[in-house]
Amino acid sequence: MRHLPNARSSDQGRKPSARIVVIPLLQLFKAIFAPNRNFVDYGFVSSDTIPIVNFPVILCSDGTPWEIGNKYLINIATQFRIKPLSTKTIRGTADDLLNYLRFLEEYNLDLLYLPKNERLRVTYRYLNYVQELVIAGSIRFSTGKQRINRMVNFYKGLIEQGLISKKDLQNSPFEEMEATIRSLDGKGFTKLTTIHTHNLKLIGSDENKDPTFIIDDGSLKPLTRDDQKILLEALKLSNNRPMQLIFYLALFTGARIQTCCTIRIKHIYGKLDSNNDLRLRVGTGTGIDNKNGKNMTIVIPNWLVNDLKIYANSPKAKRSQKKSRLGESDENYIFLTNRGQPYYTSKADITNYQKESQARETPTNKPFRIHEGTTIRVFLSELLKRISFSKPGFNDYSFHDLRATFGMNLLERLLNNPMHTVHSALTVVQQRMGHADLEVTMRYLNYRANQRIYNETQDAYEQDLMEHVQHQHL
Repeated sequence: MRHLPNARSSDQGRKPSARIVVIPLLQLFKAIFAPNRNFVDYGFVSSDTIPIVNFPVILCSDGTPWEIGNKYLINIATQFRIKPLSTKTIRGTADDLLNYLRFLEEYNLDLLYLPKNERLRVTYRYLNYVQELVIAGSIRFSTGKQRINRMVNFYKGLIEQGLISKKDLQNSPFEEMEATIRSLDGKGFTKLTTIHTHNLKLIGSDENKDPTFIIDDGSLKPLTRDDQKILLEALKLSNNRPMQLIFYLALFTGARIQTCCTIRIKHIYGKLDSNNDLRLRVGTGTGIDNKNGKNMTIVIPNWLVNDLKIYANSPKAKRSQKKSRLGESDENYIFLTNRGQPYYTSKADITNYQKESQARETPTNKPFRIHEGTTIRVFLSELLKRISFSKPGFNDYSFHDLRATFGMNLLERLLNNPMHTVHSALTVVQQRMGHADLEVTMRYLNYRANQRIYNETQDAYEQDLMEHVQHQHL
């Protein structure tokens, strides 16, 4: 059995054009066969797997589906009943498999080509191929690392799913091994964890050891106090109320983009605490999304709660609600586009749609689109362009940087309060940011110290040199 994608000899030397197409809703069926003497009688019934929204199908360069790759994707997408993989994770895996397929096509290699010479094995050749891309700067180190890991998981999955047998392997595609990593637990104590890994390692290191970034679910750059003022003034001038409120939620609560955008109208009418602030639980079981479904509490200040209530009952919001799937209901999202679409589709809505589709006898022609904050990112991009015209020195920021900005603002405020020690301040920030490990919260403290040292050193350095600089005056 060959596992090389279909290829014509006339295609040799051409750049691979393998690609991904998306099926809006993938519903799996089982074939039921009935014995018949004259012919094979069969029919199809729905399987008990939940339909998959926006399923990516990998096509080879000749337009045919990559059979083994797509079977693997279907299996990993349907193997979890309690907490299935997100659409984003499935698409990310498909993208990385697509890159591997293009490599196989470009070099006319079979994915089971694993000769005795380790360096000639297809997996080791792919490692070298990705390494060259990293060295050339074509992709980031972290991107290359992810591609290799997903390729490794692909081979493991093929065996576990029974798509290939160990007998099909001349030699091992990689060497499995164990490693011990050291980290801090939530109380600041060192813990050792044994992990399973492999020997297909890229040479290099993770980017952004730069002290001007904080590594917290990505490389984040907090906005300075002056930049925060400039951004807030630009938001005022935009006259876009839903965008203003979404940005306020991120900046004043530290909430991620999916959290801000999946808050429902009913959530803002919860009981207020002794400070008249709203302590809102988010994550699994709350109806409000958070990364990986992690449960935590965000604190929405009273003034922002009032503004959210006013907006949710405004004529503009009501018009959007009427156009939406949920209508004028407190189950609806606070933030909807003019067309009644959410800025970020919640996991609960995706799951409900999948279940409804599974129970429906005939498929619906009405499309179900998954939104992941693209409109907000486009708005921010345009906003930054407008700011740069009047403030050329203003740095570009991502929406996620607002989370780090909240963390730095909170830490600064707590440390300036004589009632707080450094440890108690860090504990509060850890809780409000939802960090599992205190080590991550410590990065905010280190960032603060590094920035102060840098600024003080730079000022002293420039003052010392400026005494010897000759100026010319117009």
